[in-house]
Amino acid sequence: MHSAEVKRLDAHQLTLAGELTFRTVVTVRNMLETELRGAIGHQIISLADVGPADSSALSLWLCLQRWARCQQVELQVVDVPDDIKALGRLVGMDRRWAHAGLEGACLKL
Repeated sequence: MHSAEVKRLDAHQLTLAGELTFRTVVTVRNMLETELRGAIGHQIISLADVGPADSSALSLWLCLQRWARCQQVELQVVDVPDDIKALGRLVGMDRRWAHAGLEGACLKL
């Protein structure tokens, strides 16, 4: 079974649980879009319960960062699983990978 879930914990915190792979990334993106629409200020997304994950997790995060910058929303990811950190290192992103490559046009999520 390939599933993922996004829950809003409070006005500034979300949690993502389940699989974050090419099979689920579009669904996850839609769920995050719904939860972040209208958000203001600092938003924290916990990945503590994510697994398994693949490189689509990095792509999703970069897309979310670009969108958030355009919306004047600051996103912070916490509890990043080791497999996602390893993928970030593999593609040359340092520990601040969430802020890499954000130049460019604002895109609607």
